[in-house]
Amino acid sequence: MNLLAIEQSTRKCSIALTCDGETRAHLGWDSSTVERQHLYEKLPEVLKKGALRPDAIDHYVIGLGPGAFSGIRSAIATCRGLAQPDATPVSGIASTAIMAFRALQTDPTSHIHVIGDARRERYWHARYAWVDGRLDTRQDPQLREADALQRLITAEDVVLSPDYDRITNILATLATKGCRVTEAASVPDARDLSALALDALAAGETLSDPVPVYLHPAVFVAPRFPATPKTDA
Repeated sequence: MNLLAIEQSTRKCSIALTCDGETRAHLGWDSSTVERQHLYEKLPEVLKKGALRPDAIDHYVIGLGPGAFSGIRSAIATCRGLAQPDATPVSGIASTAIMAFRALQTDPTSHIHVIGDARRERYWHARYAWVDGRLDTRQDPQLREADALQRLITAEDVVLSPDYDRITNILATLATKGCRVTEAASVPDARDLSALALDALAAGETLSDPVPVYLHPAVFVAPRFPATPKTDA
């Protein structure tokens, strides 16, 4: 299987092209909200390096966040556009799972909590473990307040965050409970996304639809200039 994976939920973006389980091409770059067009420069480079045309891709997979909403949406739109001519499958996996997948391969006995800054005085939180050689989702990403995190995380757990610099206060508080908090930002990588997707597909699982993980309810903002009611002439 030829699988193309794109991860843009953080400023550390990446693309990986995997052929029959082996990474044939990989590129990573630093990005920002106004520079997501780097994807359209890097994608042709990856395909050229992997010596494949888009019509040779069998499956597209995207990291769905939580995270940089504009980056995730641009990755989804790109894959859907490339997939449309041949109706190639397009799927997604939560970016929290990608980070946990990497960490648990190194330390499979841990319980991994992935925490990020959801703003509005909230945090997003997901929990994973390693069971029978595979990633097990104990809790999909959910919104939490600080006191809830302190109740849920125990001394035996490991905490990862792509937003380490933004939520140092809550991470420091959690560390006082005795749990192990990574001392730098953890970011998802497209190579791990590919490996996780291939593992799920080989097990006969159905991957998620490519819909961003957005946990806050929609916010309505009243029009700044309300329409003037029409009057009869």
